[in-house]
Amino acid sequence: MTTMRRLFIGIAPPENIRKELLRLQYGIDGIRWIPPENFHITLRFLGLVAEEDLPDLDLLLSEVDFTSFRYDLDGAGYFKKGKYCTHLWIRVAPDPPLMEFARKLNGRFDFGLTEKSFARDYLPHITLARPKKHTMRDITPFLEHNAMFSLRGIPATQFHLYQSFLHQDGAEYQIVADYPARDFTEDDYTEDEDVSEDDVFLRS
Repeated sequence: MTTMRRLFIGIAPPENIRKELLRLQYGIDGIRWIPPENFHITLRFLGLVAEEDLPDLDLLLSEVDFTSFRYDLDGAGYFKKGKYCTHLWIRVAPDPPLMEFARKLNGRFDFGLTEKSFARDYLPHITLARPKKHTMRDITPFLEHNAMFSLRGIPATQFHLYQSFLHQDGAEYQIVADYPARDFTEDDYTEDEDVSEDDVFLRS
């Protein structure tokens, strides 16, 4: 029987950025906050992938032309279904370096993908919470308080292939493979190393 894995491609924020986002997770009773080790920017959801197809997927991703860039976080937002909020998130600014890379990556799976259609459909963000029975009235104070939240100049030096495990109390994400930028070296930056305050501008 073929083993299937639930996979997606994303970018993990550096450790010090995760700490800043963790500080935002308060003030809403009964909400399910996302653990900081699960913070990520989704680039592409792949769904169920057969184990036997992983070598081909790894080769495809290793051939993606990826040069490091910096991105900004800017304000808070939400998704909803009916009257209930389903996701609370921090917005990732859709600046050209991120959007161009994300479109190029998605183009490996969606042939004929245009810049216009991708920009219309892709909303980069980092999810902070998955509410259950929370209405707009419940989350509006959080949105208002974090409307001016901003983190700028965050380095993206690698992207990752993730596996998602679904549990009763929420999803767990594990990194399956890393794909460093062409111009990235370990001397420049490591995942566990904090980015200095000179490199990242924080405002909330």
